[in-house]
Amino acid sequence: MFYRSMASITVLLTFPMLVAGQTISVKTLPLITTQQFDLAPSYNAGMGGISIALDDDLADGFLNPARITALDRNLVYLAPYRDSWSQRHATDGWGSPTESTIQGSMVQAIPVGAIKHTRIAGGRIRLTTGLALSPENLRHRSHYRQFWDPETGQWNGPLQMSVLNWPLSGIAAIQFPGRGLSVGVGVDAVTLHGVDGIALLYPGARELRQNGKLAQYRLGVSIEGPAESRLDFLLFHKRYHMEQDAVYDWRADIHNKDEEQSWLVQFKGRLPIEDQAQVGLELTGQWKWHPKIPDYPAPEVSIPRDPGITKAGRIGIGFSTREGKLLVAIDAALEIIDSKTWGDTTAPVTTDDDRIIEAGDPLFKNDYFFTNALLRLGMEYQIKKRLRVQAGWSTMQYSLDYYHEDFVTGETISATPQNWWKEPVLTGGIVAEMGPMEWIFQTSKRTGTGMPAQQQQWWPWWGFMDVALLAGGDILAPPTGIDIQNVPVVMHRLTMIYWF
Repeated sequence: MFYRSMASITVLLTFPMLVAGQTISVKTLPLITTQQFDLAPSYNAGMGGISIALDDDLADGFLNPARITALDRNLVYLAPYRDSWSQRHATDGWGSPTESTIQGSMVQAIPVGAIKHTRIAGGRIRLTTGLALSPENLRHRSHYRQFWDPETGQWNGPLQMSVLNWPLSGIAAIQFPGRGLSVGVGVDAVTLHGVDGIALLYPGARELRQNGKLAQYRLGVSIEGPAESRLDFLLFHKRYHMEQDAVYDWRADIHNKDEEQSWLVQFKGRLPIEDQAQVGLELTGQWKWHPKIPDYPAPEVSIPRDPGITKAGRIGIGFSTREGKLLVAIDAALEIIDSKTWGDTTAPVTTDDDRIIEAGDPLFKNDYFFTNALLRLGMEYQIKKRLRVQAGWSTMQYSLDYYHEDFVTGETISATPQNWWKEPVLTGGIVAEMGPMEWIFQTSKRTGTGMPAQQQQWWPWWGFMDVALLAGGDILAPPTGIDIQNVPVVMHRLTMIYWF
């Protein structure tokens, strides 16, 4: 009965967008993630990522392609960044002290892009096009891969990965200056060879091969109103397919598929309220469907499952004001998320009260209800005409109600709230202009997430349930009450822009 109930503790993963910002992520545990596929340069990243009432001319066009027309000059940019976390352990496979072992992940990428404006139709329409590419190296070392190899009489070393991904983004938008209207489309694509966190879902594997594709499509509209007011609309669609092959020395190899489809609609409005001050409003709705999720290896827990549907909404309000050389902005948002997952059986199952669950019917169901809150604070001070410094702070508070029903045993689990935590982020930045060049350095440190604080066990599956939850993106796993050991995630980015 215990293992049947534990069958509900599965992991639903979707992975980061090429350009983060508008999507609504789903997490049931404060588990560590790194940032991948981030092609867009940004002015506001050093200000805590402020976005509702303060324009970010560099990043906005990658989020909503209609906004790329806000740039008044052509440009090329190079924006290398590094996002990483690491953790040192000093235990052997039985939990006894031994020499230190470092595990962690590091993403190093070199986004490069260009944006070009062209007048068409006799100058009445301006066409803006953009292209960005970001060769990305993901390196991962997993301490939890260690296990005793009876053939060699030694501990098998950690699984190590070093793979390249190739994110690509294209944007085209037209602006009708006399009408205050811009319309744009964007297409993002990634040829995937590695997603951070997946290796942790295959304990004991000596090798993991990942191959897949991620595609995202955007349609954006931006309407300029009176007195510098504006309304933006975005329609977004995402399709994701990944195949995973885990290679073992001690068991049969595993082949899995992971798929997701999602739709998002977003409205953003901005309204000046006085000189140098403005207020903004954001409304976002998202629908996600997962036709296939990997059947990760674990004893008596590996059953077919189709995780189901997620419906999410976000409402946010922002305010920004400039007083002399000081710019201050604040964002506040509330997210409401309803997720339903289930596990179907492929053969008839007899319940504890002698009923028959037919093939294709669910063995269990999970209902999650989230009420998350987001707060961002950012400021920028202009030291000189061509030199600005930035600082920011943001925090995301997650609150989750959870209900689980097992149709085989008749057991139910319910709690309100089942889990809650905060994820604060500190940011800083410097923006300097030197002739046609602009230099932007930004850094951030995120805390509040981490690794399960557990001792390494001999057989790799003993700790599987805790380890399996360590993966990036959306996480829909019933909270298990595990102790999370905080591990900071640190990011550095240098953006170089040439305007012409």
